[in-house]
Order: sequence, then C-alpha cells, then structure tokens
Amino acid sequence: MRKTRLFFINGIVLTSTSFLMRGVSLAYNIYIANIVGAEIIGVFSLIMSIYTFAITFATSGIGIACTYITSEEFAKKNYENGFKAVKTCSSFSFMLGLFASLVIILFAPILSSNFLKFSVSTIPFYLIAIALPLIAISSVINGYFSSISKSYINALVQVFEVSIKIICSIFLLRIWYTRKFRSYLYFTNSI
Repeated sequence: MRKTRLFFINGIVLTSTSFLMRGVSLAYNIYIANIVGAEIIGVFSLIMSIYTFAITFATSGIGIACTYITSEEFAKKNYENGFKAVKTCSSFSFMLGLFASLVIILFAPILSSNFLKFSVSTIPFYLIAIALPLIAISSVINGYFSSISKSYINALVQVFEVSIKIICSIFLLRIWYTRKFRSYLYFTNSI
C-alpha cells in the first residue's frame, strides 16, 4: 500500500511540474517573440529542431536504461551493482554526448549552408555542441532519481533549470539585443 501511495505521489509531482513548466515556457516564448520578432523566432525554431534531434541522439534512451537497471538492482538489494550501473550509464552517456557534439561541430557548416540556406551562422551549432555531453549525463541522473522514487528532486531540478534559462535569456536580451546587435546578426547571416 505504501509503494502504491508513493507511486501516485511521485506521478502527481511530475505531472504538476510538467504542467507548470509548460505554462511558464508558453509565457516565456510569448515574451521573447514580442521582443525579437517573428523572423528571429522562425530561425530559432529551425535551430531548435536540430538541437532536439541532437539531444535525442546524445541521450539515446540512456536515462530510461539507467532507471530500469538501477531499479532492478536496488529491488534485489544489490546497491553496489546499482551504483555501478549508474556510473557505467554516466560514462556511456558522456561518450555519446561527446560523439554527438563532434558530429554537430563537423556538420555545422553543412547544416548552415545546405539545410538552413545561410539563415543562421555556425555559432549557434557550436554552442549546442558544448551542451550535449552535460545533457546526456543529466538524463542519467534523472533516471537514477526516478529509480529511487525521489521524483521531487527531478521536479526541483526542472524548475531550477527553467528559471536559470529564463533569467539568463532576459538578462542577455536586455544587455545585448539592441539595434547594433540586430544589424550584426543580419550581417553575419548574409556572409
């Protein structure tokens, strides 16, 4: 009975956090669209489609595998094997993240020229590549916390992550997004 209750509480925490984050993301996207305009939001959407594909490749279901293996080992009271599985998954995910980063770095000029028709410079792709190993490892950490029924930690991390993203974006937009920056952005896109 206790496990069923814990399962429902974790489900409610994750679901409510997901709804909250979706609502905040919607409001944030509306705010950003009003500041930068429709054209830049369109370019951003193109970059995000490549970013989402790269994250899918970098994580490759390793978070779910970590959850499954760790849960299985902890259920058998093999805590040492459970922690060993987390370490193995972390190493494997870091290597996948590095490989995905390398692929993005190598193909950034091709993506920019052939697929996006020079509407975006290669710099955003290089920035995406930096984040991929860290995102891959975070999927393993999320899988671990899900396996030990501490979903509230995942929820807190999601709230913290989105808050940092919003604060940094607004700060950078207020500092750097001026007419001068707009002209620089269009100049680098036309090269």
